[in-house]
Amino acid sequence: MSGVAAPLCRGVSPTTTGSPEFVALQSFDHARKRHGWLIPRAKKGLAKSDLIMDRIAEMTKELQKPEFVFARLGSVKFNAVSGAFDIETKQGAILRLCPNTDGEVENGVHIDEIEVPEALRGKGIATKALAALCHLADEYRFELNGGPVGFSEDPNRKRFVAWLRRFGFRRDTSAAFLQVHDRTAFYVRRCPRARRSSR
Repeated sequence: MSGVAAPLCRGVSPTTTGSPEFVALQSFDHARKRHGWLIPRAKKGLAKSDLIMDRIAEMTKELQKPEFVFARLGSVKFNAVSGAFDIETKQGAILRLCPNTDGEVENGVHIDEIEVPEALRGKGIATKALAALCHLADEYRFELNGGPVGFSEDPNRKRFVAWLRRFGFRRDTSAAFLQVHDRTAFYVRRCPRARRSSR
């Protein structure tokens, strides 16, 4: 199949670099360069704009894959043993995230662990990492799940649960069927927050 490598949205110049449109264009351009995606030449009877729109839809689906989405948080590696993605943030935190379905984030992401090296603890690094993850979940509209948390033998359980609540995590009553050996422990979940309208 022949194709021409061309900018997807020629002449578009978003006004702000932080806008979702700018981020999407950057992602499309990066993916096009990295993976050699091409826009196919128009065939007889097909409008070039239809082919471009089909290709954009295909690329949008590709950009919903965990490795693209999680790359916004830091360096991404897939751990084949655990089946989770290990993301190292610039500050040094390690997020272990596992999409609830293979190859998609839209059906939710389970937080397996947030790890901060001992030398870096007490500096708010885990807080920054979780805040960035929650922001990403709001932007891409996916749910975050975690737990179990609040084990009775953990002396910091109340403080940890309160920390999670600050980010909008609540007890996941739909996960009540999952057996936890500790009566005080429970699963948590966070639904994406509504986007603020810009006025």
